[in-house]
Amino acid sequence: MVRITREYTLGGPVLEGLEREAGAVRARAEAEKRKKFRSIAQRYAPAQREEVHLERQVHCDGDRVLQTILHYLDKVYRSPQQKEFHMMFTAAILRQIYKDDFAAHRHRVMAEYGFDSFKQLVLLCCPRRFGKTFSVSIWSLVIALCVPGTEISIFSPGKRQSVALMNHIFSYVKKYDEQDRILRRNEEKMVLRCLDGGESTINAYPSAVKTLKGVAGSILILEEMAVIDPEVVYQVVTPLLQLDKTCLVGISTITGEFNYMTRYLEAKDKNGEALFHSRHFYLACKACMAAGKAASCSHNAYLLPNWSSARKRKIINALMADQEMILNQEIGGIASNVNQRAFPRALVQRLFEAPRWDIDALAYYPHIFIAIDPNGAGRDSDFAITSMLRYDGKFIVLGMESFTSSSAAENHGLILAHLKALCGRDYFMNALKVFILESNLGLESEHIAHMLRDQGVNNYLVMSEKDKGDRVGFLTTNSMKMLAVEQLREKLVEGTVRIVPDEDLISVKHSAQSILKMLQAQLLDFQEVLKNSEFGKPRKFYSGKTAGKDDLIISLLLCTYWSGFLYTNPRYAHYLRF
Repeated sequence: MVRITREYTLGGPVLEGLEREAGAVRARAEAEKRKKFRSIAQRYAPAQREEVHLERQVHCDGDRVLQTILHYLDKVYRSPQQKEFHMMFTAAILRQIYKDDFAAHRHRVMAEYGFDSFKQLVLLCCPRRFGKTFSVSIWSLVIALCVPGTEISIFSPGKRQSVALMNHIFSYVKKYDEQDRILRRNEEKMVLRCLDGGESTINAYPSAVKTLKGVAGSILILEEMAVIDPEVVYQVVTPLLQLDKTCLVGISTITGEFNYMTRYLEAKDKNGEALFHSRHFYLACKACMAAGKAASCSHNAYLLPNWSSARKRKIINALMADQEMILNQEIGGIASNVNQRAFPRALVQRLFEAPRWDIDALAYYPHIFIAIDPNGAGRDSDFAITSMLRYDGKFIVLGMESFTSSSAAENHGLILAHLKALCGRDYFMNALKVFILESNLGLESEHIAHMLRDQGVNNYLVMSEKDKGDRVGFLTTNSMKMLAVEQLREKLVEGTVRIVPDEDLISVKHSAQSILKMLQAQLLDFQEVLKNSEFGKPRKFYSGKTAGKDDLIISLLLCTYWSGFLYTNPRYAHYLRF
């Protein structure tokens, strides 16, 4: 017979002793589990090192969640650079962690935990084999476990990368011994039971725009962002960023100076503040990069993670001695600038900073030139129009269009709308409309010429490079681009290319500020590309496709270059009225 006394009641010393013993058993089991994936350095470090985050004072629920995140991240080995990655990633989601308490606690949290920004847009650039994919895998899993209701959508360049990433995440689920928390899983999606009993989702998608419409996510991660189709950013990611707490993380090895990710590193808002919280890791020091010795620099070798071999890097340097550009880009994390800008930044700035050209309503303007660069109804190019006036030795831009159309009817409608806006100005009412059509795209130039005739457009001329009976319009060849670029560059130096004021600029699909911003970006991105040849000297050509679209600049080149054809070709002498 056991006599029940006060010592056996709830809160008594016997029950408290049993609870302490049970807690000690659980702690020992947890410690044994952690030992399985500790590094040697962590194994011999003081026992209290892992618990440092949990010793901080808790002021609100967000502190408890943040400390749990940091505690779980510390359970696996990470390189110093991966730890920095994770601090930047975590800073971007502080609004999601602290919810309504964020405004009241943000300054304290930044000071206490060492965050230097809480911007929701983060960009990281680093060399190959720096642990980018594993960093994303570890962090995504920890956030899904610790922040209930989170949906993380990770976009990779292709299906192979997205499947491999999901496998990496699953391998860390096993390392954390949390397999029982997986509710559903396939090669694109993993649904997890959070630590507090809620649910979170991790999605891993290949970057195919046509299959990504309608996806969601409160945390968006672009893995190898530099080689992901820019349209994924514009059509899929950007609409999701309209939600207040949605954040974007981009991480990649940089691919070139003109890549759209490279531009984002320097992007600023209207107040001059950087849009992205960015960090660029180099394996070459600034002095060696300035001296042109980046490929042979070893001063930043201490940044190499422990899985990278300094001995093997010397071998790689020897193997790629004649591929300095690739070595700098892939191994050193340095953007390649082997392809020069076709139009120097100073010339482009001069064009947009020059005083606008005010049209004299009393002057006589005999000709208006309208250059059209058709598209193939695809997403990789736009249907572009540039309308221009040649007057008093100047090339005056009157209007521009750039539109991702999906049918010939849309293209023709845009031409007619632009033409109607031009003819609506009294001083252009009697001007001859001279059309310059690019004829590279099948019979599209002929279709446009027939459309102008069928729609009853009057007082117009469609010029052709060849004699009557051959194809309508002008072929855009590499040699023509070289001559056109050289001519436009000369005109920019002379200051003879001008733009009308915003209120006079014609653009049916965009505002004046928007279309001019597109023109400026395409001028800066248009490159002089050198391509190696197996049988001779490197071939030079011009393109802006590596950084985005170049249709607007092509229509401008067509207009400036071929407009002189009206004045020099005898076939069109009777159209000249002075």
